[in-house]
Amino acid sequence: IYYNLGNAYQKIGEYAKSIECYNQTVGLNPNWFEAYLNCGNSYDQMGDFAKAIESYDTIIKINPYYAAAYINKGNILNKLNRQDEALQCYDVAQKLGVNNYESYLISAEILIKKGEYKKSIEVCNNAVRINPYDPRAYYFLGMNFFHIRDLNSSIENFKKTIDIKPDYADAYFLQGSIAMKRKEFAMIEI
Repeated sequence: IYYNLGNAYQKIGEYAKSIECYNQTVGLNPNWFEAYLNCGNSYDQMGDFAKAIESYDTIIKINPYYAAAYINKGNILNKLNRQDEALQCYDVAQKLGVNNYESYLISAEILIKKGEYKKSIEVCNNAVRINPYDPRAYYFLGMNFFHIRDLNSSIENFKKTIDIKPDYADAYFLQGSIAMKRKEFAMIEI
């Protein structure tokens, strides 16, 4: 009953009350990892990232195969600009066979910032396999190819981005920048 009540409080934004209920739940059953997960999510919503991470770490101790704990912990670590640790969490979740699309995109973006373009391309390709209709994966692919100076592949991926989302301004801008560098203005289709 406490778990369900915690979920109800969480849905209406009463995070402190939801945390109380989830703590009651784990007091009765210390191995109820979903209660820790939701407790961590409530702490996240309240901005108490240390307690959220603590909740996710508890889950990992109880059930190291529960990928959602790694993904949520990775999201918090990413918010805290602890990208290397976030990447480790996403990597574990992905190795557990979870096809969490957002974790692939966040990993790809972090890898671009770190200058690990070839690794980011791999991650983007995994994201495309899961969801070939999201323009962000193609945009990140375009950026990666731009950085490794494969301009044809970069333009091709920016075009895919624009095909899916015609108002993706950054893709137009970068595609145009490449065309200007190559003095091939005719390559841009507007």
